[in-house]
Amino acid sequence: MKTDLTPYQIIGQGVFYCFLIVLLSQLTTKPTIIVNQADETTLKLVIRHSGKILGKCEPLSKLKQDNLPTNMQRLVNCPREKSAMDVELKLNNKIVYKETIIPSGIHNDGVLAEYISFTLKSGKINLEAKATTTTQEGEFIDNYKGEIMFTSDKIVILHLDDSGFDIEGQHPS
Repeated sequence: MKTDLTPYQIIGQGVFYCFLIVLLSQLTTKPTIIVNQADETTLKLVIRHSGKILGKCEPLSKLKQDNLPTNMQRLVNCPREKSAMDVELKLNNKIVYKETIIPSGIHNDGVLAEYISFTLKSGKINLEAKATTTTQEGEFIDNYKGEIMFTSDKIVILHLDDSGFDIEGQHPS
């Protein structure tokens, strides 16, 4: 199958593609988005924690095992429910966020998840974060303390996962 393009078709395609390139370059560079004002910055608190199981695993007696269907027989019975987490965020010794996060899922057996954004004035800020989980095995505490230089050209993310608090986008103070 042979396609012969006339000179008018080639020129037409060239003009069309040049127009398309100019249009796309204008659309991608002209809408300037200002995230923060000159004297403001953004702090985002992101929590994605698997949580701690509330109870302890208990061994099943032979009698209880025999009463279970064969596909459900096991040596120990472990609870699924996870404990809630108390999260507190202080900026310059003032509490700006204090919440109890409940695990997701029908049986409260999912992850603990939270996302919140704060708009702050730029400058040095003393940041303290604390997450507390209480189970039968005791109390588990994750802490973060530090003085951070917030500038309007950065968004600072305070992230909590199973390994503890981590901060991204900070300037050394």
